[in-house]
Amino acid sequence: GPEFLLQVDGTPAGKGGILFHYNPPYGDVYMEIEEPFRGRGLGPYLVQELKRQAYELGSIPAARCSRDNRRSRKTLQRAGFILTPTF
Repeated sequence: GPEFLLQVDGTPAGKGGILFHYNPPYGDVYMEIEEPFRGRGLGPYLVQELKRQAYELGSIPAARCSRDNRRSRKTLQRAGFILTPTF
């Protein structure tokens, strides 16, 4: 899928996208925020926008991260994702 660029005052602050190729009807959301812009709520904002795009494209947004990656887990939760256990 397309990749999206998040800018703050004209400076690239993060990027993300949605992968559609391996688990239809789900679109796997991914993103990365540049270090100087972390801790400002941009991660959850970008994930929410990517979720919105996934729905507009007829897909169900999904995301995954390592259970040990606390920051990513919190970002996904703040963006409205619900944690489900994996085995």
